[in-house]
Amino acid sequence: METKHYSGLNDSEVQQSRKQFGENIITPPPHTPLWKLFLEKFKDPIIRILLVAAVLSLIISIMHNEYAETIGIFFAIFLATGVGFWFEMDANKKFELLNQVNDDIHIKVLRNGNIHEIPKREIVVGDIVVLEQPFVIESTITEALFSSIPFSWKK
Repeated sequence: METKHYSGLNDSEVQQSRKQFGENIITPPPHTPLWKLFLEKFKDPIIRILLVAAVLSLIISIMHNEYAETIGIFFAIFLATGVGFWFEMDANKKFELLNQVNDDIHIKVLRNGNIHEIPKREIVVGDIVVLEQPFVIESTITEALFSSIPFSWKK
């Protein structure tokens, strides 16, 4: 596939590029089940120390028939893991929302000899992207991409 210098890709070349290289989306990582996220909180060294203290306290509590300290330690463990789990779930939801909003950004490309505004996810390999000032280039467009594609700036 060859990009035409001034007219960009035509519709059939866009379809061919999309078929050959796929959609312009970053595949999200597989979602970790909630129970695994919760159990990961128990890998924290402080939580492990509290678990050892809780087990020792339980053994002593059984001998002396006083369970207040043991209940307090278990409460602290579940409170710390629960809060950590809640914050991580909240951060994951916000991150997914930001990614969805980011996919709807429109980019100007040169196709069929005309400039079109298309959603970022519809850009294909071979498209000529029109950059205007101010334009923020996101981290998904790497330096290697720019070093391999010739382009010129219009002032």
